Formats: sequence, structure tokens, C-alpha cells
Amino acid sequence: IDKNFIKEEKKYLYPSEISKMMFQILPKTITYPDTTAVWEEALNNLVINKGNLEDFLAEQIVIGVIGK
Repeated sequence: IDKNFIKEEKKYLYPSEISKMMFQILPKTITYPDTTAVWEEALNNLVINKGNLEDFLAEQIVIGVIGK
């Protein structure tokens, strides 16, 4: 709510206009809920030295989540 991505009306939460626009312009792969789970696992692996940041970022570029 404090980042203006969602708005609250009574007891319900709704996406704000900014979040609707972001959803339209972001690559589809980044909008999938399971993308967050994959990222969390990869980032946890980085914390315990079971991977490296360069490989993680390279994979995101290859699948089109981020651009160069």
C-alpha cells in the first residue's frame, strides 16, 4: 500500500493504476507467481554459496526476464 501498487477500499485490496500498467509492460514471464518462488530459491542458494550471481543473472537474460 505504501508503494502505491495496491489500494484499499473498505476491507478489500485492489491493484492500483500503476500496477495495472506495470503488468501490461513487463515481460509475461516476470508476472507469473512461480517466478518469485524460483527467484527466492536461487537467491537462498546464493546465500549458502550454492550458486553465483552471474549465473543467476545470465539465466534471467536468456529467458527474457531482464534485458541487457
